[in-house]
Amino acid sequence: MSVKSLCETRWEARLECALPIRYQLADIHDALCDMASTSTDPITCSEAESLATYTQKFGFIVTLIFWHSMLHHINVVSKALQGATVHLKDAFDLINRTQAWLQSYRESGYPEVLACAITLAEEVDIEPIFVATRNVLRRKQFNYESADEPLEDPCDEFRVNFFNVAAITTIRDFSTVYQCVGN
Repeated sequence: MSVKSLCETRWEARLECALPIRYQLADIHDALCDMASTSTDPITCSEAESLATYTQKFGFIVTLIFWHSMLHHINVVSKALQGATVHLKDAFDLINRTQAWLQSYRESGYPEVLACAITLAEEVDIEPIFVATRNVLRRKQFNYESADEPLEDPCDEFRVNFFNVAAITTIRDFSTVYQCVGN
């Protein structure tokens, strides 16, 4: 098992960083717990304990599954476009298919991500339940400001505040990066 550092420039490197965590989550958690209990450095103990606690949260697992799926699909496109013999028509088709996949993933991919995350959570003995967060009441500065309706279900809150936002951002960034090919 080896957890790799993040490379900012290559999609493949980003995917390779997520793979060990995705497929060896239990081993990584055990290694962090061992590090927290055996290290003599208090900062290392504290960080390892915090990371071990964080990896046991269901929200982390859902996020991990989401990013693994996104990075895998974008990496396939990136690799194909870097090929020496890629034709312009094939590049356009690939980009358009990926944009369509991203859009459909944003609209209907959340149940698939949840199902995969529940399976992984059960494998590593984590209860597949989102932790409810406390709603913060904010003071209104002006009379015309209205209060947003809080989402009661933590699963819906995660979908709205993380999944949809991250999917829309990925769609926007993908479109921006590959828009130059269309021009």
